[in-house]
Amino acid sequence: GEAALLLGELYLESEQPDLALRALTDAGIDPSDPLGPQAVRLEARAHEAAGDYAAAENSYLTVADQTEMSFERREAWADAARMRELQGDWSGAATLYGQILSGLEDDDPSRGLYEMRREEARMHAG
Repeated sequence: GEAALLLGELYLESEQPDLALRALTDAGIDPSDPLGPQAVRLEARAHEAAGDYAAAENSYLTVADQTEMSFERREAWADAARMRELQGDWSGAATLYGQILSGLEDDDPSRGLYEMRREEARMHAG
């Protein structure tokens, strides 16, 4: 599994997302395995690099659903929101930014960034 992750990372760095996806698929890493979250995040990045934003969004949302770490969930939701923006789903992006904000303390330093992104998405959504 670790070798497949490393190989996938190398393929991504060399701008070969299709080969990265193949390496991950061939490895058969189950999302519930210890390496699963890393594999799903790498899969999401590969889909994004290949321009398949819907598949990338789904993978990022899988990461958010599976992780127990709040910062990883926040990052995955932010990445999924970015994919929604790229697909023109501004309302959906605003919803994800709202989810991020609901988990942040009022004095969290990143709060302003996500509030700005949510308002921008709302503006685009109309």
